[in-house]
Amino acid sequence: MTALLQAMINRPIRVVAVGASTGGPPVISSILSNYQKTFQSPSSSCSTSWPAFVPSMADWLNTKSSLPVHVAREGDLLAPGKVYLAPGNAHLAVQARGSLHLDNSDPIGGQRPSATRLFQSVAENFKADAVGILLTGMGEDGVDGLVAMSQAGAHIIAQDKGSCSVFGMPKAAIDRGIVDETLSPDQIVNRLIKLHHHIKSLSGGQTGS
Repeated sequence: MTALLQAMINRPIRVVAVGASTGGPPVISSILSNYQKTFQSPSSSCSTSWPAFVPSMADWLNTKSSLPVHVAREGDLLAPGKVYLAPGNAHLAVQARGSLHLDNSDPIGGQRPSATRLFQSVAENFKADAVGILLTGMGEDGVDGLVAMSQAGAHIIAQDKGSCSVFGMPKAAIDRGIVDETLSPDQIVNRLIKLHHHIKSLSGGQTGS
């Protein structure tokens, strides 16, 4: 076991927050289709390039994913093993007790929803007990939010260049020096599954390596 993984299993992973833009839907589909049904950390995803298609995207992802995918609504509570998508007309934020807030404040960097708002809310309310993932996309959306997550002690993953349609967002995060691991979509799945297995083993459940 690496020192990185050893450090991470000493705390629970209470939420996985994901940002994606150009080229994101097939990558999110690939990740969700390989999640295990028993994966217990809730996931919140902010996808910024296709807001008008979020409901149909959720329907499509539900045909691929082993976990249920929902378009987030105001006041929804994060639930283990469920995935929540930002709606097309508001920022998605996670509040202290795990409830979701649809934030109609101004666009951030021209984006609403913005992954930065999601990541900032996770940093504020979940601190080190979270994983932030930035997938393929143009520009720098999400990077400032990932800085906040990194400063709070969360684990940060960026999609690797070879598997990105557009390497802009992951590269911007890497250039800021906040990324703990740069991984392909398959490697991201393996990392999350491994973390989940170790977390369960600490409480007397399933073990992993």
